[in-house]
Amino acid sequence: MINILGSAIFIFSLLQATFLRAEELAVPSALCRCDSVAADELEGPGQINFGAYNGSCVDTCRFRKSVVIAQKGLKPVAGKTVLSNYLHKDAYWTASIPTAVVKNVQVGFEEFIPGIFHVFLIFQFPDDQPVLLKSQSPAAKVSPLRTNNLVISAEGIPPKAGKYNLFDAYFERYPIGIRALSREQVIEYSVDKLKHKVQVYDLALSHAEAGELLQLAIESISQKSFQTKYRLLTNNCATSIFDLIDTVVGPRTVKAPFYLDWFYRLERALPISGPLGTLQIFLSRNLIGDPKGRPIVD
Repeated sequence: MINILGSAIFIFSLLQATFLRAEELAVPSALCRCDSVAADELEGPGQINFGAYNGSCVDTCRFRKSVVIAQKGLKPVAGKTVLSNYLHKDAYWTASIPTAVVKNVQVGFEEFIPGIFHVFLIFQFPDDQPVLLKSQSPAAKVSPLRTNNLVISAEGIPPKAGKYNLFDAYFERYPIGIRALSREQVIEYSVDKLKHKVQVYDLALSHAEAGELLQLAIESISQKSFQTKYRLLTNNCATSIFDLIDTVVGPRTVKAPFYLDWFYRLERALPISGPLGTLQIFLSRNLIGDPKGRPIVD
């Protein structure tokens, strides 16, 4: 009887694990490893597990999921969080983030198609309490580096063999990935290489709100990255940021008629910087004061 019960429990657990596995939008796959970092144990290679690109590799040379990790041989430090797969200078690092001392938070707008923007957050830290970076590549003889920022960027992740396009984004063929990278990486890739215009705006947040926003952003990396579908008009870079901000400062200050409330939900998903769209939502909610902002390159 015990053996039968044990077998039943084992079969049920196996079926449950299989069902949960089937629900994952990206699954581990060693076949999808990025060749240039074959020895990187934190890479997390995987493949898309749904839709038109089912079985296609995620490009982990460019897009990786960061996870909170423990530093080997060291006890956890209060006010510090260590993330894997922090992209800086075209390489991946473990980053020790001083979460208790956020100096400033900015929202960035990168114009990748005329009139259409990618939206992301930049957390800045004091120079005397920097983000400490250690190389993830065992073969690399690189000394630890320091920087003073963390960019959180939610993006639709195309397959390794393809490029992002609005058609696939509209038909929900991509998982959404939330990347951790540096401001310097944004400048080197988006500004210097792609020649995109990038404007940044300071967010009007208290010290406590900035810290809470950072904690929520780090949690979202592990909970949502590669586990929800990218939807061009309802679950994109802009809505991902507003979902975090709304948790901290509240989405609305007044109760509006249903048609205005519906329009608000639509407008917050439009990554544009004109009289409508994401930037206007930031301005109307007094989340930023300067409507012009400034270039990300000082």
